[in-house]
Formats: sequence, structure tokens, C-alpha cells
Amino acid sequence: MLSAPIPLAWDAFRIGQLAAIEVYPAATVCSRQLSIKDYKDQANLHARQSLRTLLAPELEIEANEHEILTKVDVFDATVCVLAGTDFLLGKAACPADLQGARVEGWIWANRRTAS
Repeated sequence: MLSAPIPLAWDAFRIGQLAAIEVYPAATVCSRQLSIKDYKDQANLHARQSLRTLLAPELEIEANEHEILTKVDVFDATVCVLAGTDFLLGKAACPADLQGARVEGWIWANRRTAS
């Protein structure tokens, strides 16, 4: 167990130490103007397969595809990797009110449609 606080990162260029960002898989999917309808329904494998196919050009993960597609939490984790990549590459939308975001929190998503 880690017994140190994990600060939030507000700038990809300052990462070099332990830091975290807040992401939400549905926000990452929506930022690409893709539908999130029913993908979290465990029985809706087709919705996750469709999203996985659409995200594939941006999301190359060498992992067990069966695990990614059949377990909603694993699927969400792969989408979180994409959100982290957006942040590190400077593609995530920055809060207009940084001070307010530091107090209230901020979910990082690709700026294509993020607000």
C-alpha cells in the first residue's frame, strides 16, 4: 500500500513524479462524438465491440480482447488509457477556471467536443 498522497496533475509537462488525473470513460467516448448507449450493460457485447472498433485507430492495447469486451470494468480501463494519452499529448481540454477546477475537480477529456 502506498502511504503517500497522490496529487492531481494539472499540466502534462509537470509530470515526473507521482500524480493522477480524473477521467471518466463515457466523457472520453463522447468527446469523439461516439454513442455510449448501453455499452455498460454487461449483456451488450455488441455495443462494446462497436466502440472498440471505432476507437481502435487511437487505442492500440495488446491485451486479451475477450477480457476487454466481456468485462465492462476492463473495457472502461482501456478507455481511461486513451484519456490519459489525450492528457499527456496535450489534447485534453483545460478548464477555463483553473482555480475553480482545483477546488471542484476536473474530468479530462479530449477537447474535440469537451467543454
